[in-house]
Formats: sequence, structure tokens, C-alpha cells
Amino acid sequence: MGFKDFMLSSAAATASAKKAEVVAKRQRRLINLPEPVSFYVNKLPLVSSLPPETKRWIRDASDERAAVEYGCRYNEARGQYAVDWIEGNCILYEGHAAGLHLSAEDWQYELYMQMFGWQYFSDEWAVRLGSESAGWIRRFVEVNGWVPKKNCKSPTLAAAGLYCLIADGEQGQKCYSVALDKKQAEISHAHAINFVKANPGLASYCQVHETTKEIVDHRTKSRYSIKAGATAGNRDRNEGLNGLLFVDEIHVVNEHQMAILSRAGISRRQRLILQLSTAGTNLSGYGYKKCLQGRDNILGAERGADFNFRLKHLEFAAPPKTSLDDLRDKDKIEDYVRMANPTLGRIIVKDEILQDWRESVTSDTKLTEFAMYRLGLWSSSGGVYLAQSDWDKCTKAFRFKDVDKSPAALGCDFAAKRDMCCIMLGFAVTTTIEVLEDPFDEGSELVEREINIPYIQPYFFLPRKAVERYKRQINFEEYEAKKLLTVVDGAAIRPDYIAAFINKLSERFDIRKVGSDAYYSTDVATSLATNHGWDIEGEHSRYQLIGQTASTIGPAIEQLQNLVLNQEMYHRQNDMMDWQLGNLNIISDSNQNRRFEKPTGDNYRKIDGWQALAHLIFCMMSDPELYPGQVLSIKV
Repeated sequence: MGFKDFMLSSAAATASAKKAEVVAKRQRRLINLPEPVSFYVNKLPLVSSLPPETKRWIRDASDERAAVEYGCRYNEARGQYAVDWIEGNCILYEGHAAGLHLSAEDWQYELYMQMFGWQYFSDEWAVRLGSESAGWIRRFVEVNGWVPKKNCKSPTLAAAGLYCLIADGEQGQKCYSVALDKKQAEISHAHAINFVKANPGLASYCQVHETTKEIVDHRTKSRYSIKAGATAGNRDRNEGLNGLLFVDEIHVVNEHQMAILSRAGISRRQRLILQLSTAGTNLSGYGYKKCLQGRDNILGAERGADFNFRLKHLEFAAPPKTSLDDLRDKDKIEDYVRMANPTLGRIIVKDEILQDWRESVTSDTKLTEFAMYRLGLWSSSGGVYLAQSDWDKCTKAFRFKDVDKSPAALGCDFAAKRDMCCIMLGFAVTTTIEVLEDPFDEGSELVEREINIPYIQPYFFLPRKAVERYKRQINFEEYEAKKLLTVVDGAAIRPDYIAAFINKLSERFDIRKVGSDAYYSTDVATSLATNHGWDIEGEHSRYQLIGQTASTIGPAIEQLQNLVLNQEMYHRQNDMMDWQLGNLNIISDSNQNRRFEKPTGDNYRKIDGWQALAHLIFCMMSDPELYPGQVLSIKV
């Protein structure tokens, strides 16, 4: 039989499954799928000649064209075997389902069946191994799934990794849990470890190394370990990996790091990269690019253009163009919730998610956060941290003579000498406001309270050489023309220049504290001490170095958000701050402390103004006379 006949033969293509149809052992919850239709642009008769089970698993134009043009076939027995193994061996360890076997339903079942059931015939592997059956390999080498929070991404990822480690038939397999950092990678990897520990059968031949968290299958000498982080020091160690990748939350992973890791396993017969994530805020990052790539791949297949038949894109989300007005519409929100949350009614509780929506509609920022975490909508304009509309509500025209009798502080972000610098001036203006005596009792009476409201003014500096370096991406000269940016001649901003500016502000205003991160601050501090007589290290020093870990700067990040949402901060509208708000990306640690992600030095998307503002709030929070807003500030 010729190769073309072999491709089109149902009997040959499904030789490993003698039954006409494989029936699931039990009734499953399946995702709602459209009625089968023909996407194929030329409507060739070949479509009708496809095997029945292949037709059943066609979901979009890329599946149909893969079957017709590339001879891909669906093998239900192989997909069902993977699902049965996962359900029979993976025991959950946390939450209300702890102690129960993982149940692959709705999107999980669809993911596993698509990933392990679709096959592609490789001439090279058939010849290399001398067997026609060995030529049938997994169709998908990259699978990207997008699903909102609380839909069980982490155990789903871990179960797939453990299956590939133990049951995929590969000797000396290498599997890697990958994420932005080690702590994030450990979240999904912990599920794999506990799957092994909870199952005596797996534990009898798999060992977990407690120090490294590596899982070893001694029968096949296969290993499942963690590879994470994007620092310059560990990138080289990730070169030359040869295995399968299971990547968590790719909306925040480093693009350069993934460019290295994505080549792992290219010599493997059954190569696979599985990436699961929520939506995010970084519209120039790796995750969003992958999301767009998947969408475009399906659209390209529909139009008859070139497409990647070995890429699977699985996305659960509200329509990408959904507006904030749409999200506020109570007649539409339930449809969006059902559309984006495939485990609704099984894992996601409808009443809980709708209560989250009701609490979020009071603020554009909270609603944007809800849309991203709960509806899978990518966000710009500061994403889940602050919406531009909430920042705009804090705009107020004021003059220095209106506030200069109030104590003040400076927050500084010096960055590299060749790049942008920001000094944020903030006045703690005592203001009387009316608040509920008991903020948790809507019937409570209003009482007057004095709080400090920060009035802020940013000062931005950039070397002339940097303006030239970034001119293809952004015209900083426009900001200079608006007097929002001071462009300093040369390739770098001299520490003496910045120190003189800080001292000038100190001579004019009652500056109580000056705070900055430790990086690039030594030279400025030395100049303040040497040239202007500042006490930098003594008991009465106003100069404060601020740690940049999420646990240290996190409280200031939270208080800054509180101040804006409660309109307890005022600024004079500044286009530079508006632009940088859209560049913010938030990173959380394992304790949910948050910090701003600092762009790399060569990235034109700056956030120096917001970093300096966070440092300002940190300084004000450390002094009772400056403390900004209500001490028990409530987000509304």
C-alpha cells in the first residue's frame, strides 16, 4: 500500500484501535462544542474520506487541514489511555477534593484527548526505527491553554507532566516544570510530587528528592525537575536541555528565557511543550505573543493561508473586544462567566464569581482585574493594578504656594546613569474628610477625620543619547517640549546633577525624607554628603534606602493603590505618568506581596515615575506625620 493510501485508510490509520469507537468508562462533563462543520477552503472530497474518529475530533480549520493536507489522524484509544492513566494514578492533596482521584472533565478532558490523541506520521522516524508504527508520533509539539484562575491549571499541568514521565513509553525521559521563578514553578510541581506520594504504586518505583524536588522513575531512569528563573546567571545553564516542558503562567515568563528553553527536546521522538496560563497585562511579552500566535494560526487555517499544524491553541475567555460597559451589564455577565470558566458548576461556584463581579463594578480598576482573572481578558492601562480612569479621577490643579507649608518627602528612582531617572515630590497636606465611623457598617454615621493627602509632582530626567537610542520606538522630544521631561546633554546623568536638584528642592520645601532603592544610589548619596553637607548615615539622616523585594516594597504598592481608588491622592495630569501606567507589570511572591517588574535597561517602556511614587509612599508610611490617607484605608 502506498503512503497516500495509507494516510487515507481508516483501518491503517487506527490500527492500534480495533474497535470502531472507544466509549468512555463513565459519563463525563464535556465542554460545549459547536456542531461539526467543514472549514476546508477547497471543500475537497478528501474530507469525507477521513476516519470517523478523526472527524469527531476536528475542532477548527487547523485540525481539518492537518488531517487532509498532512495526513494527521486521531487515535481515541491513545487519548483515552492517557486520560485513564491520569485519573487512575493522580490523587489530589488540597482543598475539598483532597484524597480524591483527579477527574478529567470539561476542559481538562478536551486538553488531554487533543494533546495525546492526535497523531502525525513521520517518515523519518519510521525509517530510523525500522517500523511503520513507530512513525506515528504526537501531532502537537506545542500546546498552549488559556483559562482563568481557579479552573485547576496547576494540577492539570502536573498530571500531564507525570504521565509523560512515567507512562509515555520514553526511556530516560526528562520533564521540566517551568515558570517565571522557582517559587511559581514549585506550585504546579508540588502537585506532581504529591501525586507520587499519595499513590503507593507510583511511590514504589518513583523517588522524590526532598532537597531538589526532583522526581525520579528508577525503572526508566526518567527525571522530572524544576527549571525556572530568568536571571543572567542561570540562562546558560538552561542551554542544551533535552526534554519536555510544562510551563505555568506564561503571561509573566521571560521571553529570552523561553527562547532558550523552547528548543529543549528537539531531538526527541515525542517532543512536547505544554503551557497553561491566565491572561495578563504585558502586551509586549512572551505570553501575549503566544496567545495572538494561536489565534492567528486558526484564522490563517480558515483563510487558506500557511499555518502550523503542530500548534494547539485552547482558549477560554470572554470576547477580546468586550468593553467595560459590557462587563457592567448584568444581562451579559453570566454569559461571559460561562464562556470563560469551563469548570463552572463543577469547581467554580457561580454565586462566588458573581459576588466577585458585584464587588468589582464599583471601580474600573477592580472591574479590569475581574475581567483578567475571571474572564481571561488581557489588560492594558496598568492592568490589574490601576485603570487609567481611576488615576484620572485623582487629577487636581494646584500650585506650590497652596501646599508648600506642608511637610514633604521625595521618592527617587535613579536607575542606570545612562537611562531615565525620576524624582517624585510629595506633600502631606492635612485634609478633613467625612468617613463612616464603622467602615463595615453601611448604617454607621459619618464622622470627620483628618488625614494626609499626598499632592505629588514628578520630575523626569533622560540623557540625550538615550533619547536618540529610543527614537524609533518613542519620541521623547515631545515630552521635553511639554516640559514634562528634562533632557540632559551627554550619554549619562551625572550624580552631582541629581544631588544638586534634590538639594534645591530641600532648600525650598520642608523635605522630611528622601527614599530610593539601593541600586545606583551610592554616588548620589555621596554627592549630597560631600557637596551639600547632608547627614547620610547618622541618627538624623533623612536619606533612606528601600529594599526592592515584594515583602519590603509591597505595603507601599498596596497603599498607593488604596490612595488612588479612594481618591486620597492628587496629581497634576502628566502624560509621562499616564504612559508609564500602561507599562506597569505586577509580580507577586508566594505570600501575595506585590511589586512592580522593572523593565530591562534596553527596554523603552519605562516605569520610573511609578517606581519613584512607590518609594515616596514608602517614605511617607514610615513617618506618622506624613502617613498618607486613612490608616485603615478601604478599597471601594
